[in-house]
Amino acid sequence: MPDQIDLRTQAHYRLSFGNNVQMRAQQMKARIRPAVTEFAASGEAQSVADLFGTVEARRAPGRNARNFDNRPQMDRRWVVFPDEIESGQYIYTEDKLKSATDPTSQLVQTHTMSVIREIDLVCLGVYRDGGEFKVGDGGILGTAADGKRGSTKKTLPSTAYTAAGGAGLTMAKLRKSKLILNTAEFGLDDDDQMYCAITPYQVDDLLALAEAAGENVPVFAIQQLQTGQATSLLGYNWIVTNALPKDSSGNRMCPVWSKRNIALGVWQDVQGDMWNDTSKKNTPFAVVDARVDAVRVQDNGVHVILCNEPA
Repeated sequence: MPDQIDLRTQAHYRLSFGNNVQMRAQQMKARIRPAVTEFAASGEAQSVADLFGTVEARRAPGRNARNFDNRPQMDRRWVVFPDEIESGQYIYTEDKLKSATDPTSQLVQTHTMSVIREIDLVCLGVYRDGGEFKVGDGGILGTAADGKRGSTKKTLPSTAYTAAGGAGLTMAKLRKSKLILNTAEFGLDDDDQMYCAITPYQVDDLLALAEAAGENVPVFAIQQLQTGQATSLLGYNWIVTNALPKDSSGNRMCPVWSKRNIALGVWQDVQGDMWNDTSKKNTPFAVVDARVDAVRVQDNGVHVILCNEPA
């Protein structure tokens, strides 16, 4: 391709593409990420216990001059330097190259959104396996890096699950999960929001609850039926996603969690870059990438409601 794309202006395109990706990342709405607690991470691994652990204050007797070393008492949990999340493509035409300078272009939006969605999966602790989602490492549902050096993998205990019982999302299951989390001191403070991730099947279960509620829960019922969307119930903020995995029995895993109990370490936030690939006749390559890892601070700050879904 003679003079196919003369990138003597590469610095301009590279700067514009990077700025556009950052702009779109701020504008595009992630689903799960806003429901976790973020912090800047560095190094090979970082413990989250001292950052997010809860402590109990004391009443110092009399004129007590002794310092009170009040460290969080819990298992030591870690976020670990992660693999890169990336999405990109070669740019073979000048028109496509110019679209990199347009923040509304399909090129910028497509790759930025794919990385944002993958960060949500990291927060959930799941990964794609073909057309399905499965529980992986870290995040809300996955195995947590635990122990003195983070070398132990800890799964959610069996007590963190409410059985499906052949039913979908019911009021009894929601009440049980709320009671369990509240008695463990999660969701009681104003700054500790509670979230529940559900699929469209569980949204339909909530609509059925609203329809059956009649005058008993009028506001909930009216809002649900008018909008067709899940409105807050029992203090839960709903997140609707199709990325929830199933257990070995085929029941959907719907996690409920405390925002302050899920830590997202950010080594590198969503950013874009562009360069010439000399192995491809100097063809420009554009990429959007990020490096993040997430972990539960405490297991008892997460509860999983198992829901049966129609075949």
